Amino acid sequence: LYPRADLLVTVSDGMQHRYKKRFPTVKTLSLTFSYDYTKSSSANPSPGWEERSGVVFTAGDNVANVQTLRTICLNFGKHLDQMNILLSVMGTITVPEECRAASYLRHHGVVTEEQLVSVVTTARWLLSPCFSTVGVSTKIVKALSLGTPVMTSTACTSDMPESHLNTFPAVVKDPADLANNFVKYYTDRQIWSSKHRAAIRYYSRHFSKRSVKAKINAFLSAIRSQSYSKHD
Repeated sequence: LYPRADLLVTVSDGMQHRYKKRFPTVKTLSLTFSYDYTKSSSANPSPGWEERSGVVFTAGDNVANVQTLRTICLNFGKHLDQMNILLSVMGTITVPEECRAASYLRHHGVVTEEQLVSVVTTARWLLSPCFSTVGVSTKIVKALSLGTPVMTSTACTSDMPESHLNTFPAVVKDPADLANNFVKYYTDRQIWSSKHRAAIRYYSRHFSKRSVKAKINAFLSAIRSQSYSKHD
């Protein structure tokens, strides 16, 4: 079907590049649809350092997500336990056996959008040290839209815009490095504040309704220009 398509819409620039290479005659558009999770404004700002504590992990029930949660319990659990840091887990994910006795873990299960926003906006970090490439991670976009920085891995962010830049609002390391340095990242207010300030700006630049609309309009303008040039 792909070679006969008029348009291939991808969710990241990385995927767009791969499709362009494989199907050079088919038009492609990189477009991640708007995630309008926040109404943050100067009158209702995203909570700051003093108002936040704990970490959050949101996930559906699949093998990759269960593996990630298992990794958190096995490699991060000692820090969470010793520092009395709450790990809030939300979504349909099945809690693996290695995590079930953990006193630091609270599994909320399926929650409403209001409940999700309440937990994510009061967590200090989203923790997501995944092992497989996920394109554009919706859980990361949700967190950033609410001003919550992210501790994550390259596999989670390789296809996200600007993920190679210092301004990217996440600490991106391999899972072992994240675990070894978790205490530093969790307690370093300067690192957190820098990522926090960048989070909503990054979200607005790439995933807001205005950004998505601009991408669509630019693509349509390019198509019209090509059409006109063919008739000239």
